[in-house]
Amino acid sequence: MADLSAKPSLDHLRRQARDLLRAARAGDTTAAGRIRAVADALTLASAQLAVAREYGFASRTRLSTRSPPAPRAWPVSGSNLRGQHP
Repeated sequence: MADLSAKPSLDHLRRQARDLLRAARAGDTTAAGRIRAVADALTLASAQLAVAREYGFASRTRLSTRSPPAPRAWPVSGSNLRGQHP
């Protein structure tokens, strides 16, 4: 089982799943085997589940609730909503 950092990045975990799926679709039998160990289809949801299971979580939802949300491009505040710049 892989070790999850104390403050995992949800964005990083999403990238891991996308990279795993790309590798599987490109013919990487190891990547395809990792996904097929948890699901029959090579889909993004299956890759996300494979990543979650490798970190010891039952589902990607349980993994994502352990991870903080991805940061926004910029903070939203009341002044930004009125068209004023910070």
